[in-house]
Amino acid sequence: MINSERYLEELPEDFELLLEALGSEIRFMISVILIEEGDLSFSKIAALINKEKSNVLNHLKKLELGGIIQNYLKKSEISREFSFYQITKYGSKIIADLIKFYNNYFKGINDSKRIILNEKREIPEEFVYLLRAISNEFRFKLTLLLFENTRLSFSNITSLTQIGNSLVKNHLKKLELGGIVQNYFQKTEGTKDYSFYVVTDLGKQIVQNLIESYNSYYSSIEKVEGKIIESPSNTSEEKYFAAR
Repeated sequence: MINSERYLEELPEDFELLLEALGSEIRFMISVILIEEGDLSFSKIAALINKEKSNVLNHLKKLELGGIIQNYLKKSEISREFSFYQITKYGSKIIADLIKFYNNYFKGINDSKRIILNEKREIPEEFVYLLRAISNEFRFKLTLLLFENTRLSFSNITSLTQIGNSLVKNHLKKLELGGIVQNYFQKTEGTKDYSFYVVTDLGKQIVQNLIESYNSYYSSIEKVEGKIIESPSNTSEEKYFAAR
């Protein structure tokens, strides 16, 4: 069961950085390119996505902070390139699962909206909305809150979050556009509430996957004298959180 009070107050900082890293079409495509092409230099990445190097560097830094990619230095015998980037196991799983769950959701419903990575590496507009929807800390917390309570009216949400009506409406609209939540109207006896919000099946899969990937990563590593080593042990590190 989700502890709504806890998550309305705070998410782990590195999990927030992960959400921010995922909230850009360009950063998503950089991640996909690194999965498909393998390790690439900074200049090669900039050339492949056809963006200014200063802009690319900003995106790469956010991906690093989110744990999606990592940078290393290596002297090349055949070129002047020395700074390279690679996708992490953590990042590879998260990106691959996002595509898988999104495609499975639209399979048989609307195949034109599915992600098919071709030479142009184009992704559907709906998927861009999804990335933007989950990238915001408050919207992710709001999704968890809906996840726990099955459904909530608009007045319930504003009461629990203590956020102004217009701001809540804006966040809910972005979650709707991203396919994470849906709104429906139902007259309920004994209350003035009629507008309700629920998490979609797609939203549940995306949110659960992100949390499970994060928990799995931190349950398999242990810091010893400044080094990160593989460990089968389960610690009670504060980074863990569960949506069960």
